[in-house]
Amino acid sequence: MSAFEFLAVLLSIIFGLGLTHLLSGVSRTIQRRRDNRPDGLHLVWSLNVFFVLVLNWWVAFSWNATAAWSFEVYVILILWSVSMYLLAVILYPPDLSLYEHSRALYFRNRRWFLGTLLLFLALDAAQSAVRGALFSPPLYLPFIAHHFILAGAGLWVRRPVYHWVYAVYFLVSMFAWALVFRRLLM
Repeated sequence: MSAFEFLAVLLSIIFGLGLTHLLSGVSRTIQRRRDNRPDGLHLVWSLNVFFVLVLNWWVAFSWNATAAWSFEVYVILILWSVSMYLLAVILYPPDLSLYEHSRALYFRNRRWFLGTLLLFLALDAAQSAVRGALFSPPLYLPFIAHHFILAGAGLWVRRPVYHWVYAVYFLVSMFAWALVFRRLLM
C-alpha cells in the first residue's frame, strides 16, 4: 500500500461520513416536512456542502502523484477533510429536535457554520499551497479570498437576505469555478 492509498482510505472515510450525515439530515427534513416545513436557505447550504464534499473528494485524488509525504501534509489534509465533515454536522446536528425550524437552526449556528467554512477555505488554500497549486489556476487565490471575505462578513451580518444571497452566490460561483472557469484558466 502506497502512502497515498493509506491516506486516501482515511480521507474517503471522512468524506463518506460527511456525505452520509448530510444525506441523512436531508432525509430527516423530508420525512418531517409536515411537522417542520423545510427552509430554502438551509437546503441551499445543504446543496453547497454536498457539492463541496463531492468536489473535494475528487480534488483529493490530485495527491496521488505525490512521492514525498510529511506529517504536516498529512495533518493539513486530515483537517481539510474534517472541516467539510463539520459543515455537514453543524447544518444537521445529531440531536436535532423534531420541531426546531431549520431557519432558526441555521441562524443559531450561523457563526459556527461560517467559522467552519472560513476554516475550510483556509485549509483548502493550505492544501493547494503544499501541493504547489496555490496559483494554478492563477485566479484560485483571489477566488478563495473573496469567499473568505464574504463568509467572514456573514459572521457579523444578521440580515437573512445577506445569507440567502451569499448561499446562492456560493453555489453558483462554486459550480462555475469547478465546471467552467477552472478548465478555461488551466
